[in-house]
Formats: sequence, structure tokens, C-alpha cells
Amino acid sequence: SQVEEGIILEDDCVPRLSFLNFCAELLEFYRFQSEIMHIGGHSLGVKHEIDFKSSYFFSCYPQIWGWATWRRAWKLYKFNYEIPEMISIIENSTNISTKSEKEAWKDSLTLNLNVVDTWDYQWLLTIWKYEGLSILPRYNIVENIGFGVDAVHTKNENLLSSQSYYEEI
Repeated sequence: SQVEEGIILEDDCVPRLSFLNFCAELLEFYRFQSEIMHIGGHSLGVKHEIDFKSSYFFSCYPQIWGWATWRRAWKLYKFNYEIPEMISIIENSTNISTKSEKEAWKDSLTLNLNVVDTWDYQWLLTIWKYEGLSILPRYNIVENIGFGVDAVHTKNENLLSSQSYYEEI
């Protein structure tokens, strides 16, 4: 509530040199476009062989390994979603394109929303509720080093822990 925008890094995330400039430029450029709610520093699961024409793309999925947002978006955030409201958001979201994807999200969030110690599922639902978009980088510019037995949530190494990271030059 005290600032117009913010850049957030969790304790297990290491930004590349371009991350802060990437966020600052996009925070300025999209400041007044209410449908843009999130800027991420990582693009989980995106095939980087795709020939992007830009250094970023739009997604309905906010990636939280280093990210930025505006007060105008964060003030919409809701932590406590009841299952019927969550299902309604997923069912009515135009961001989720297929029935099978909607069913998968309903199953996953029904199991995890109020059980897992997290805040990011709620941010995802908030963005979907308001038909918002995230901006993600063409190449990953934040690395999560918080995988392993001492981690809070990501105790096992997995595909995400071994993704390549690139610094834009």
C-alpha cells in the first residue's frame, strides 16, 4: 500500500543482471494497462526454440521466481478462496482454453489450495478472476536454487531445477 509498484525476489531466487531492468522497463511501459497484472523473471516449461520476435511474451500463468507487479493489481489479491469460488473462476476464465486443462486445474487446486502453505495459487486465481495477463521473459532471467532436502516446498530435484538460464545481451 505504500508504493506504486514492486519487484519481489524470494530468498532462494537468484536474478541475472538483466532482471531488474527487464522489470523496471515493463513496469513503466504497462503501468496503466490493467489487464497486465504480473511480470515474471522465469518462463517455466516454455520451449525456447520458438522464434520469438520480442524479449517477452504474454501468458495467463504468473511465474513467481522473481517477479514484479503494481499496487493496482496487488490490491485485487485475495488469500482466502473457497472451493466453489475457485471452481467458478476456473470455469469462467477465458485464459484457460481447454476443458481438460480446466479440469486439471480444478483437481490440483481443490487438493492443494487450503492444504499447501502457499500464496501463489491465490495470486494465480486472482489473475484469472480479473482476466489478467502475465509477462514472461523469452529466456529465464531468474534461477531458483531452492531445491533439495533443506527446501521448504521443493525438496526433490526435478525438471524445473535443471532448466537452463540465459542472460540477455
